[in-house]
Amino acid sequence: MKRNPDLAVLAILLVLACIFRLYGLEIRPYDHDEAIHAWFSYIITKGLPYKFDPVYHGPLLYYSNAAIFKLFGATDFTARFLPALFSIGLIPLCYSMRRQLGSWGWAVSALFIIFSPTLEYYGRFLGHDDFVAFFTLATIALTLSFIRRPRPLPIYLLFVVLGLFICTKACFYIHVGLFISFIVLVVVFDSFKPEYPREEVVRFLKEWLLRFRIHILAASSIFIIIYVLLYSSFLSNLHGVISGISSMLGYWYGQQMHPRLPGPFYYYVPRLIFHEPVIFLALPALLYYSAKKGGALDVFLAFYTLASFTVYSFAQEKVPWLLMHPLLPMTLLAGRFFQKLMDTRRLNEGLLIGVLVLLMAWSARESAYLCFVSPPSSPHLLKYMATAEGPKQTARLLENMDESEGQIFITGDATWVLTWYLRDKNVTYTLPKGWEKTAAAVVADKAVKASGTEFECKKRILRTWWLPDYKGLFLKDAWNYLLFHKTGQGIGKTWYCTCLKSKQRDPTS
Repeated sequence: MKRNPDLAVLAILLVLACIFRLYGLEIRPYDHDEAIHAWFSYIITKGLPYKFDPVYHGPLLYYSNAAIFKLFGATDFTARFLPALFSIGLIPLCYSMRRQLGSWGWAVSALFIIFSPTLEYYGRFLGHDDFVAFFTLATIALTLSFIRRPRPLPIYLLFVVLGLFICTKACFYIHVGLFISFIVLVVVFDSFKPEYPREEVVRFLKEWLLRFRIHILAASSIFIIIYVLLYSSFLSNLHGVISGISSMLGYWYGQQMHPRLPGPFYYYVPRLIFHEPVIFLALPALLYYSAKKGGALDVFLAFYTLASFTVYSFAQEKVPWLLMHPLLPMTLLAGRFFQKLMDTRRLNEGLLIGVLVLLMAWSARESAYLCFVSPPSSPHLLKYMATAEGPKQTARLLENMDESEGQIFITGDATWVLTWYLRDKNVTYTLPKGWEKTAAAVVADKAVKASGTEFECKKRILRTWWLPDYKGLFLKDAWNYLLFHKTGQGIGKTWYCTCLKSKQRDPTS
């Protein structure tokens, strides 16, 4: 039997990916968005209907997570398991492209994915973007598989992936739009001549469409079925079939016109420079391929890296997790370029491997600090609004209270996080008139007062955030931040109060 060294490398990398994505997955406090996603998934398991709302993205996350809850129970670990699994799934997708990326190339790309602090931190985060990353890379891998060996199977798999992708997030329209734009630009500008002249590219496209037309139609029907079932909440909300596209595009267009989370065009640049060393291999690759020294795949990866970075830089929704999407093709570009350097032997192999080890060590250090060492309140460019330990402590306190002691009332900014943590507790999420007569505990933005009843209130940090002064960061704090993850700039804090009747006692006081 012929040995496959790439398969052994894949096994090692999968073990690494599982350690980095799954170890201590439940420990970090749930962020605001995570709590919403977990709660929406949880109530589906309780028989409450899900109805599509573009504010919370597509339905796939909620239905798939609900299935996990049904199978394994709803816990802090299981709620984050699927995003982590999809993040791990990027590694075998890299392996599937080993013929295009090369034995060094696919492994280098996979290592950058494993150790990337952005991809790791948000690979341990209950959100939609790990699904987006997986479906994007799967689209590329299946397309390359079909080009290498045209046959029906990749067509069906591709349309299944696209069907699930459109049910995930509006990023579908950006990424698929970029793929189509690339094909159009190749044809219009005859980009691959003389190796693949325009006439040959068009001929191949026509030939494939004609030869596989039945399979394409059948696969398209699978795409439509997936879309209709998920957006209609399995035919219980037929209006969702229309709003799945119209409302999604309308809502996010409105966010661009009136952004709620704006930021400068260069928002992602300092995050790449400080935390993603893959940029120092991808940037030379972009310069090299810009001189038309690469093949068709090199041109595509360079285009997709630049185009996605430009689109997300202009998009008026500046949050760290969206860096995942230009970062993903960047890892492929870096891997492909490293393979080319090893093949051409223009540089000493030992020197190349030494540089790679340094970049990987930097990336692994940043990931380990961000995911396993840094406290929630620490300033970090890859965090957005991190939940502090207070809500978990409050949740443990309230979980241990007996219902005979009185009611628990929760209102204000802490509501969403505590809704998830207290999902099986009888809680009233308003503060109605006369609440003081039955209240044993109240969680609110401020300390509560009531005539005739005394409450002991403790102020806690709900979440922290950092709005960096980039000029000061680069000119004054760069080395301190880079080496010690510290900065002289202040961080913002949101507070809340836990108030107990005087006869109760908060053991964390």
